[in-house]
Amino acid sequence: MKTGIKKILRVIVPKSVRFVIGSNIPKIFQMTTLVLQNIKPINNLVSIPDTYSFREISWNDKEKLKKFYDYTGAKAFDIKVPRRLNSSRCKGFAFIDRNSGDIVYMNWIHHQYEEYLNEFHIDVSEPFIFWDSAYCLPEHRHQGLHERMEQELINYSVRQGAKNFFMQIDLSNKKGNKYALSKGYKLLNTKCVISWPTFRVYRNLLSFLKNPFKKIN
Repeated sequence: MKTGIKKILRVIVPKSVRFVIGSNIPKIFQMTTLVLQNIKPINNLVSIPDTYSFREISWNDKEKLKKFYDYTGAKAFDIKVPRRLNSSRCKGFAFIDRNSGDIVYMNWIHHQYEEYLNEFHIDVSEPFIFWDSAYCLPEHRHQGLHERMEQELINYSVRQGAKNFFMQIDLSNKKGNKYALSKGYKLLNTKCVISWPTFRVYRNLLSFLKNPFKKIN
């Protein structure tokens, strides 16, 4: 019944209105934090169709990235993307459809993300990379892009001198968590996260309650 109501609301309520409502209401959910330790170069990469190419995202891709944020409204793009493209601590990578030139899979990784991970009581004494926010267009799924992207990012992290490769997965994503554990990731903990887009809040819930005005970059 609830699923049916949600589908109806998605049809009759514009995306922009849904985003305004959603961004003003904080969401709380559980996230697992996982790490792949002592990462090594991966030489035997998963094969993907020749129609895809891998490269870093740049400012020239700004307009192409907007479609990945359509489901949350235009302001979600304005809040996240320019700030990340301007940051020396964040990089985006993508798979490109060689035929159309479109970005079909994109994600971000973070260097120097200690403040955020410290709130989850994660040891970041060794060099690391944090993998964040992967999106794949529905029509390009099941092509091996996710696993290949993971391998490309691990190799990039090794070249940058990282020892550990962190990521977080929604606890409700059982398939994603199972996949990570099967690939050798270690589950560090499961904690509640608060997401409040209006105030650019995305933090460990308990840490937020203790100090709600602290800014995490």
